[in-house]
Amino acid sequence: SFDSSTLVVGSWTFRSYPYYSATSSSLTLKFRFELNDKHDWFLDDVSVKDFNGTDLLINGDFETTIPLANWFLSFSS
Repeated sequence: SFDSSTLVVGSWTFRSYPYYSATSSSLTLKFRFELNDKHDWFLDDVSVKDFNGTDLLINGDFETTIPLANWFLSFSS
């Protein structure tokens, strides 16, 4: 979670959050964006790395032929 008042209009903002799991072999990531008249949200270059630095996500950069391959997109009102 972060305070959107620190965002600069027209620029990208890097966010990094650590997650450590000693017992789980799987993880579900969920991203939620609340839209309003002040901001557009874009998500790019998502990664989850193990302790060796190996990326565990498939298509975390959304650069495959089908950009949302291996991702689930949901809309709610």
